[in-house]
Amino acid sequence: MFAALGGNVAACELLVESGADINAFSYHRRHTALMLAAARGHAAVVALLLKAGADVNARSLRDRYTALMKAAGEGRTAVAELLIKAGADVNATNGHGYTPLMFASGGGRVAMVKLLLRTGADINAMGAHGVTPFVAAAFLDDTDLMELLIKAGADVNVGGGWRSTTPLMGISSLDGRGLISLLIKPGADVNAEELLIRPGAGVNAEDGWDSTPFLNNIALRKHVEIAQRLAVKYLIEAGADVEARDSLGQTALMEAAYEGSMAVAELLIKAGADVNAAENGYRGTALMGTALMRATFFEHTEMVKFLIEAGADVDAKGIGGHTALMQAAGRGAADVVRALLEAGADVHVRDGEGRTALEMASGKRTTRLLRAAGAR
Repeated sequence: MFAALGGNVAACELLVESGADINAFSYHRRHTALMLAAARGHAAVVALLLKAGADVNARSLRDRYTALMKAAGEGRTAVAELLIKAGADVNATNGHGYTPLMFASGGGRVAMVKLLLRTGADINAMGAHGVTPFVAAAFLDDTDLMELLIKAGADVNVGGGWRSTTPLMGISSLDGRGLISLLIKPGADVNAEELLIRPGAGVNAEDGWDSTPFLNNIALRKHVEIAQRLAVKYLIEAGADVEARDSLGQTALMEAAYEGSMAVAELLIKAGADVNAAENGYRGTALMGTALMRATFFEHTEMVKFLIEAGADVDAKGIGGHTALMQAAGRGAADVVRALLEAGADVHVRDGEGRTALEMASGKRTTRLLRAAGAR
């Protein structure tokens, strides 16, 4: 094991000639010598072991990895070629359903991705949590690799998260910053506002997470929104289904409303998103209902106004028969209440328990607004 791990060809030859079991598993991670050599990129050792009869499709006992998965994740192209020629299964899956192509995509290994695609890898295979090769590239923010996969036939409407979300749903939420590239590529189709970011310039000092001090800066948040809008536009143009739903019946527009992402919501609606689509929820529970209800619940007043202008039903009901007005009143969100009332929200509607928005109201200002609109 140690000889293979260290790439010591002479020692490996001696051990093979001495009758060592080349398919034995290591004690700690339960890997074979071939897996260890493949992960480290020791092509000469891999060739030696294969010639001596090593099982090219053996799986580690703990995580069910194959030697090809190890090589793919590390970008060991020369090793992968040897393994594939020896019969390695390019579509083998580990304990989580991940394939060599997913590991290559998740590691940004372009050459490896091309090799696996040439040799029959399933470009739309899906593992745990909705991970596909395209989703893996999207989480890496590798737009070049995403384009490569799309041209090779990747389905942009498959996979994306634990709720069976699609990539478009994830990227429509600012919460999914891991899906958004903060590097604007040279030659991107940008408008005057987007030119605030110099093409190719990095706007993060470190890793792009909230932990960087600059992400609290308003300007950088604007950059994130711009990058998000470009990414959503890119996916829509690539054929993403704006009406796709996750296991809770939620759409990309609902995700955008949740985060108050105005530009994204506008793109989605222009692309045909149903502004009045309602989630079916877990086991049929409506949860927060429509995009308008989500925007209301999180007090995104401008989003509420935008959705109303786009045709949102202000009296649609969600869980418990609640309307957007009831939600806003209960939270004491006076500005949202005002916007809903101006749009004609019915103050007399009752929920499943027979209560009106006025009976749920919190705060004097909210109560005054409702009474002025005729609530009793």
